[in-house]
Amino acid sequence: MSNLLNTLFFLLIVLPLNKSEDSCPNCGSNRFTKNGSIHNKKPKYSCLDCGRQFVKHSTKIWISQQQKELIDKLLH
Repeated sequence: MSNLLNTLFFLLIVLPLNKSEDSCPNCGSNRFTKNGSIHNKKPKYSCLDCGRQFVKHSTKIWISQQQKELIDKLLH
């Protein structure tokens, strides 16, 4: 069971995080500009192509509905 959970973690969390850190997490564009900072002084950026605001090296991990359904299917 532990190997299954480790594999799930790698496939669903680690691989998606390996996108280029110098690109927009929404559209993948590398055209963005600095747009202030967040509460802990990390710089905030704004994508020039899609308008998404983001922080590089964010600690929040988003899991899509498809990934949630796969986790439920594999655990039940």
